[in-house]
Amino acid sequence: MPFTILAQAEEKLQYEKHEWLQSHILHRELQEIILDYELQAHDTALSTADKEFKEILEQSLTYAETFDYLLFNPDPSSQVTLLGLSPEDIESHNPYNMHLSEATEEKERDLHRIALALNAYAAIGSGFDELVEEYGKLKAEMDNKRWALQEFQRTN
Repeated sequence: MPFTILAQAEEKLQYEKHEWLQSHILHRELQEIILDYELQAHDTALSTADKEFKEILEQSLTYAETFDYLLFNPDPSSQVTLLGLSPEDIESHNPYNMHLSEATEEKERDLHRIALALNAYAAIGSGFDELVEEYGKLKAEMDNKRWALQEFQRTN
């Protein structure tokens, strides 16, 4: 039995090391990407999209650092931080959550609208393509005849 508890503790420690390494590597990569953008900004002007992306990276990094700081707790058995907050409390106050959920809902509405349009187009079938082509030919023919009529009226 003590061997099982030791094995479980080692497994948990290994998991936590792995999680820490992943977050540490991601943190360092974000710092390096931001630094690359800052260096690029000194050489050339960043595009608006690059500036926005860099700003989002900086805000994300700041949020992650703040989140880690707030989660610091010397008692690993406790489910609250030093400030008395649970990880869920901290996450629920994330200012980006509302923006992300709104953006996700908007994209889902757009996707639904496009799917409806595609379904309507598919329901019409290949006959629609032929109608569009025929319409183009008839319109060109009408334009030609209108021009010919104007020329005829000018000469008479």
